Amino acid sequence: MVSAFENAQQAISLVNEIRTDFSSEDTKLQLSERANDLVEQGIYFGNRLYQKTKAPKFLQAAFSFAEGNKATLLHELVQEELAKGNAGIPIELLEQGADLRDEMAYFKKQILEADQKIAVKKPEAQALQSWRNHLFELEEEYRTWVDQLERDYPNYFLKKYQNTAPSIAQLLAEVLPPRTAMVEFLEGEKESYAFWLSRRDFRVYSLGPSDSLIHLVQQLRADISRRPSGGQFKANYQSFTHGAHQLYQLLFGPAPIGDADIDQLIILPDDILSLLPFELLLQEPAPPDPVDIGPRTLAYAACPIASSSSASPRVLAAKKA
Repeated sequence: MVSAFENAQQAISLVNEIRTDFSSEDTKLQLSERANDLVEQGIYFGNRLYQKTKAPKFLQAAFSFAEGNKATLLHELVQEELAKGNAGIPIELLEQGADLRDEMAYFKKQILEADQKIAVKKPEAQALQSWRNHLFELEEEYRTWVDQLERDYPNYFLKKYQNTAPSIAQLLAEVLPPRTAMVEFLEGEKESYAFWLSRRDFRVYSLGPSDSLIHLVQQLRADISRRPSGGQFKANYQSFTHGAHQLYQLLFGPAPIGDADIDQLIILPDDILSLLPFELLLQEPAPPDPVDIGPRTLAYAACPIASSSSASPRVLAAKKA
């Protein structure tokens, strides 16, 4: 299992590095799909290894996988904005950077494929060294290009900053206020996860298949938007309260949300969960008959603990900067 974890770790790092260099949308899409699969594998093996060894490094790595993937996605979005000229950068300068990234990506791919061969013949070894030398020159030229953008176009700093995911230590030391916990959700293609972080606890837990999570959220949103109907009121009430409690148990059941030293919870949703009104989730099951129950008597999640939402730890870090 350790070998599988380390292989996923290396593959994630390589794919994230290469995908930011290519400008082809088809290539970036293929690499993005591959990265998502690898991230899910990395989180799965990291969590399993932590459960087996209790070594914190595996949980920290799982969190880094999730954050690194989101950071790369944000990096690509900012790159697209830059390519549209929204940062006020001349098109010629942007094209120069795109050409450099494409060329670096090509040589990285060639070097990777050569390194993966069991034996490299002498002519191929000579070519490999030539590729490495040329890649070094390209990277030096690219660093000069980046320095020029950061100097002449300060908005470019956004790209550099958003491609850096804060570490757990940084979140605890610089971002999370006292008596505050954070839960970040990740919706994968197959399985979804939650990362819980507080001053005294850090854990990762599975939310099960993403398809089931999506169905539950869509059903609850449909229940909320449905107009009250006399004949169907009881059935609508039961559907809403059942779904609201079921989602609360799924999303927060494994988390120590009731700790006495936590007054505020920061929620970082992902994909479908960005559309979920967390404050309407129910901590406790509701009575089956709504006759004697008013909306204010239900055990909403927002009652015992204040909550707030943010896009990601990078946004939290940016607010603290």
